[in-house]
Amino acid sequence: MKIRTQRWRPDTCDCIVELTYDLDEPDDTRTHTVTNVIRACQAHVGMNASQLNTVLFDENRRKNRLHGRAAELYPALFPLMDEPGGGRGYDFSRISWSYDATRTLRVTIQGITAPQRNAIQRAADQLFGTGKVVIS
Repeated sequence: MKIRTQRWRPDTCDCIVELTYDLDEPDDTRTHTVTNVIRACQAHVGMNASQLNTVLFDENRRKNRLHGRAAELYPALFPLMDEPGGGRGYDFSRISWSYDATRTLRVTIQGITAPQRNAIQRAADQLFGTGKVVIS
């Protein structure tokens, strides 16, 4: 068992936390645990490490899963591209997003039709529950 500690700032807010995880665990099953709160953003102030662990990973997964689901539904809108340093990833440059004060994920996707928007919204509602994500 090789435990590593590192600082993490999610791209979903301005929190900074320290995470620990076991380097011997495979990436796809590795558990990251918030062990220390360096700075809590305005939306998460007052939460302890355990609460932040739940909330930060939920918000980050929601954003990432929404991106992935949109690419599954409409691969032509989000083509695969080469990434710096190797590998390939989807081009999500047409997506902009933010979390509002109630931590609803607000997503704008440039260049989509109303039926595409509606399909992505239905998928988000199925994945996360109604009202957790709003597509415009």
